[in-house]
Amino acid sequence: MRFGIITDVHLGPVAYKDGKPAKLTGYAEALTRQVVQSWRERHRPELVLNLGDVLEDVSAPLDRDHYRLFCSLLDGAGVPVLHVAGNHDQVHLSADELVSLWQLRERWPQAERHAGSSAYWAEFAGCRFIVLSTRWAPPRGVYLGAGQLEFLERSLGSARGDCIVLTHQSLSEMDLRGNHWFEPEPHMCLIHERAEIRATLERAGNVRAVFNGHAHWNHVDVIGGVPYITLQSLTENITRDAEPTPASSHALVELGPRRLDLCVEGGQPLRFSFQTA
Repeated sequence: MRFGIITDVHLGPVAYKDGKPAKLTGYAEALTRQVVQSWRERHRPELVLNLGDVLEDVSAPLDRDHYRLFCSLLDGAGVPVLHVAGNHDQVHLSADELVSLWQLRERWPQAERHAGSSAYWAEFAGCRFIVLSTRWAPPRGVYLGAGQLEFLERSLGSARGDCIVLTHQSLSEMDLRGNHWFEPEPHMCLIHERAEIRATLERAGNVRAVFNGHAHWNHVDVIGGVPYITLQSLTENITRDAEPTPASSHALVELGPRRLDLCVEGGQPLRFSFQTA
């Protein structure tokens, strides 16, 4: 199976960090179109994953319009899409609104949604994709929504094949030194219950990988035999002390019976392969 990944597009106003443009949101629509075109014409993924933060939140009406635009752009790839809710997506839009924008019920009639949140699972090509939803609660941290650990356990336990877990923030123990967003606040990047969640994944024994965005850089950890893969934002400014340049990051994953191959394209490319015994 081949799937494409895009994350942290941030449609909305330009975001600054330390007085410098950090999220080059003016490029977001054009870059998304370019990624979709490359998928359609060159890479031909069978599935597309959006790992969240479609928005640089403004207001409920504008956020809805931006999210609808993004969904219409991804439809241009001509393949099914699975979405994760990012923290910016949830500022003005409720879980029900996001699920409606995703057209989850219409496009994934077999999907099972966790009541009261935007967490769900859906199956594609014999693999179960389990999407978790977090609560962004500054200054305390990032937390898994109530009841989702039990939902995760049930979803893993009832799966007949392999599973992929999707989150917006990270479940790994990545070292955030040098990350200009989260070095001083790692608890706003790493999910509070991550150790307990990882133990659940390891006990299940059927998780091929975990993917997330949010950190605005590429990073891979392998913990307990599971790769935890963090992907760079589409619009992150990667030349902050020179002419602003968006990362233009997007990924393609090849998933075979015993092998996972990741290719991140853009201004900060990454290659990663992982083979199970």
